[in-house]
Amino acid sequence: MSFPWPVTDDELILNEALAITLRYFDLPSNEDQYAGVETFAGEAIMNEWRRGVRNKIALANKAIAEVEAHHPLGSKLSPSP
Repeated sequence: MSFPWPVTDDELILNEALAITLRYFDLPSNEDQYAGVETFAGEAIMNEWRRGVRNKIALANKAIAEVEAHHPLGSKLSPSP
């Protein structure tokens, strides 16, 4: 699944930030749970994007922090080995 970004010339930055975020976690194999984490992370990235952040690492770091702190699975997800 790919997050539905708004049409922008910078879509590659958004995709890379999301990919970094998702690689950070040892994600559940359940498709619904995976999609839930992906959507939550994508929304966190978009919130930072709207604030003017354009660095893929900064976007990914914020998304990781948001997932860990606020997603229902956040406390159960661990960093990938």
